[in-house]
Amino acid sequence: MNPGGRVVLCGQIAVYNTDLPYPPPLPEKTVRILEEKAIQRERYLVLTYKDEMDEAIAQLSEWLQQDKIKVKETIYEGLLSAPSAFVDMMIGKNIGKMLIRP
Repeated sequence: MNPGGRVVLCGQIAVYNTDLPYPPPLPEKTVRILEEKAIQRERYLVLTYKDEMDEAIAQLSEWLQQDKIKVKETIYEGLLSAPSAFVDMMIGKNIGKMLIRP
């Protein structure tokens, strides 16, 4: 990370049903690096921006149509591949959204 950078905390589902505080604690070495480089950890909650949702969807749709952003997907073929797709998603083998095409 560059000095003064920001890390967005999003999708912390792994700690939702645990006794860990939010944001989850970091190793001391990581804390020192964040402090030395003045890196901020900021939480992102989509509901904070609910009033801007329609505008954001319109802008993102436009960028998608103009190929200014790319959607990354991992696609498995056939319903019989669903168990493998699920396991692979859980171990992080996918890039982007995991999909199963019938």
